[in-house]
Amino acid sequence: MKIKNTADGSTWFCCPSCGRKLFKVMQRTQCRDFPAWCRGCKREIIVNIDGKAIFAADAPCAPQAGAS
Repeated sequence: MKIKNTADGSTWFCCPSCGRKLFKVMQRTQCRDFPAWCRGCKREIIVNIDGKAIFAADAPCAPQAGAS
């Protein structure tokens, strides 16, 4: 799991596979079992956020590149 802090002070959750920015995280952001889709590597990541604590896991049913 990657988190980027930008020069303007904003915090971004990044794809754990390719590092692409997925969404902005505020101090009060909360979500549970959020399916984040990465357009860079075509993977789905299930995200749980409780304030600044962020937990991510690859979705078991996420389509993989080249899978038929």
